[in-house]
Amino acid sequence: MKILDKVKQFTDRFELYELAEESYNVSFKGWKLNESCISQEAGKSVRLIVDGRIGFAGAKGVFDEEKLVENARESARFGDEVTLEFPKEAGSADVVVWDDKLAQLSLEEMMRVGKSAMERFEDLKGSCDFELSLSKSIIHERIINSSGLDVSKKKTVFSFGFELRRVRENDILSLWEQESTSVYPDDIASLMSIKEKKLRERLALADNLLSVPRGNIPVVLSPRGVLVFLVPLLSGINGKNIYTRVSPVWNKKGKLLFDPKLSVVNDGIISGKPSSDTYDDEGLPKRRTSIIRNGVLENFVFDLLSAARADELSTASARRGVFSQPYPDTDNIVIEPGDVSYEDMLKGIKEGILIEDVLGLGQGNVLSGDFSNPVGLAFKIENGELVGRVKDASVAGNIYDNFTAIEAISSEQEWGYPSTLAPYMRLDTLSVVGK
Repeated sequence: MKILDKVKQFTDRFELYELAEESYNVSFKGWKLNESCISQEAGKSVRLIVDGRIGFAGAKGVFDEEKLVENARESARFGDEVTLEFPKEAGSADVVVWDDKLAQLSLEEMMRVGKSAMERFEDLKGSCDFELSLSKSIIHERIINSSGLDVSKKKTVFSFGFELRRVRENDILSLWEQESTSVYPDDIASLMSIKEKKLRERLALADNLLSVPRGNIPVVLSPRGVLVFLVPLLSGINGKNIYTRVSPVWNKKGKLLFDPKLSVVNDGIISGKPSSDTYDDEGLPKRRTSIIRNGVLENFVFDLLSAARADELSTASARRGVFSQPYPDTDNIVIEPGDVSYEDMLKGIKEGILIEDVLGLGQGNVLSGDFSNPVGLAFKIENGELVGRVKDASVAGNIYDNFTAIEAISSEQEWGYPSTLAPYMRLDTLSVVGK
């Protein structure tokens, strides 16, 4: 390979990354087809170590490969000093992320599925705006390095999402559902029906607009709402923040930091999920890693470089793009279920709120564990039942304070987001305010 021959002229420590992706996209807006397109992109990046310093360059489309290597070499003159060992061939994870049926899915069929989904909501035309998008991606990647590693991986991804938006005087309501998978659903119509049912149930509740309860009340976080906890947590366990010691938990491994009911896993080998893979983006086999077990912080998330700087081992958590060097990132975050049903969790609440989702994720001093978010969608709980919607509320706290006492975790889990599998969580210590 010409590009490797050029690299070897300058160094015996290098890595080549190749990406080719084909994307199909369909969207509907205003109750009609808005866009349909197919796009392709391909690129390569080179990471090399010259005189103990790391260099990197990337390019897409048609480019001069020799110039790409020269750019990487030039950047190494100003790069960080590193001690980095590229991995050798080490097998691959046993996980399904490719589907021939999905790879062959046509743009015409995607438009048919989208039109059928849109028709489900035509009774709301005139009272709501409707948007729907569908996408399919076929991804091929290859990683070659100076330690003898040469691995290829491929993935299919199908995603759809739809949103209803209703604007009334002094009230904007937005309701949405989404799904993302690496394996095309056997019965896409049934899946759409399930999503439609959930959305319509929330729409019916939303019509009864109530004031935000005051005082110290129970708060239930939905599988989407738990992001108020996960966003600060994932920042705190990221390898970059660990080796720089800016994370408040950089030296807390093995310590009881949370309620013993809480267990969290980073799982890169759940078949059918787009965030899973056979290898990470440095060629290490994906795995399942315990982050929190029974409240105890067990592991952080590292790529090769952050692990080397923290004197740790990579957790096979490298992610990258053609124009970005590898960095540590999570795969599928799983909050383990509890032993109380969602129904029983609500039954025990005389007055409280269910937070479906929040706005402005990442606000506050996230790295310290703080969160402060306006509530996007929330419902009032009275005598164990959801009775209506509340608005103009916000929630705030600190995960290292508030999540040391979790009242209950549900036995049910849901994919609140494509890479987040979580239960419902009840807390009685969060600060909730409203107009």
